[in-house]
Amino acid sequence: MTIALDDDNKRNQVDYPNGARFEGTYKNGKKYGYGILRLGNGTQYEGDFEDDKKHGRGSYVWRNGSHYNGEFKNDQPNGSGKLMHASGDEYEGSWLNGKKHGEGRKRWANGNSYQGEYKNGVKEGRGIHKWANGSQYDGEWKNDQPHGKGVHIYANGDAYDGDFVNGQRHGKGLVIYSSGDRYHGDYENDVKQGRGIYTWVNGDEYEGEWNQGNPEGKGVFLWANSGIEEQPNLERQSSQNTEEQELTRKLEKAQRNEQGDQIKKTKRTEKLKVAHSSEELDKIEPNNKLARTHSVEKPESSATKVDRPRKSKKKSMDMEHAAVF
Repeated sequence: MTIALDDDNKRNQVDYPNGARFEGTYKNGKKYGYGILRLGNGTQYEGDFEDDKKHGRGSYVWRNGSHYNGEFKNDQPNGSGKLMHASGDEYEGSWLNGKKHGEGRKRWANGNSYQGEYKNGVKEGRGIHKWANGSQYDGEWKNDQPHGKGVHIYANGDAYDGDFVNGQRHGKGLVIYSSGDRYHGDYENDVKQGRGIYTWVNGDEYEGEWNQGNPEGKGVFLWANSGIEEQPNLERQSSQNTEEQELTRKLEKAQRNEQGDQIKKTKRTEKLKVAHSSEELDKIEPNNKLARTHSVEKPESSATKVDRPRKSKKKSMDMEHAAVF
């Protein structure tokens, strides 16, 4: 529409056919300088204008209660500004063409927060995201997800330092569990896959191949108190806790072997003692079979006196906390 004004830079009030109203100054028939623009849908802008556009510093309030206060250029937030959502979420930082771009900080009403870089409205670059439950990710981002190198500390105390792809652990990484156990090796789609070393807090260790989070394939178990046991082909068990069953089986096998050796020694000792006792009885009462039966005492098995090797505490790999982004 054409606006006929008496003088430029003179404060005027103009009502538009669409229900909007502008109170401010014009230059060459266009909004210029400070003014207030009330739109028919209930939104309002108050601030600087140039060439009929929001340009400079201003405040924009939406009908639902959300509002932006900061810099504008060509009718859009550009530069630094703060956006407060009606939900309680807020962002303060850099803007480019109406989108978060550059360094900024966002706080959610639920207690989560992010401090870092944005690109075209999404988290991209380096930044720290903190969750209200105590989890924290510090590292590289792409398209609003952890991507690249980063450190994720989980609410349960576990920590992962390594590679991420599209929000999942993928590549090389180190996990230190709150229990003191640790894993260093390959990840794929957020699970252990490839080669890696799992070390328990007591010093036991498995180094070898992994598949879908479980030891599978070629590997070596290093027992802190027993030495090395090589597994040429460790097969996966169809169980919810394959690792625990496999490790327990190895310990029980070692126990059986040691106990078997002790039993063999005991039997040899028993035979010698019985034979010796029989010869002595024959000299005293050669015809008294009953006396022989009651006089010979079977020696207590030496196997019962040997302390059974203490089973290592069953190992169970800690379940990693799934980060939700």
